[in-house]
Amino acid sequence: MILSLVGVRVCVVVVVVVVVVVVVVAEEYVTCHTCRSPDTILQKETRLFFLQCETCGSKCTVQSIKSGFQAVTAHRSQLRSKQQ
Repeated sequence: MILSLVGVRVCVVVVVVVVVVVVVVAEEYVTCHTCRSPDTILQKETRLFFLQCETCGSKCTVQSIKSGFQAVTAHRSQLRSKQQ
């Protein structure tokens, strides 16, 4: 019973982390910084990324897109033993 509760807590924490990441990404790269409309276009001009709103017409720079997320698929203890 205790092990199943620990597993449930881990699953809940993972879900919360995923939701937080999605919200942060949506706020930065999807919603307009001026009117909060989701009707936007992400454009790259030279080296900068711009978020252009189709509703209010504003245009602002956003952080450059970093490389994708890489999930840990093995147990951490195995990864740590390989590093040593």
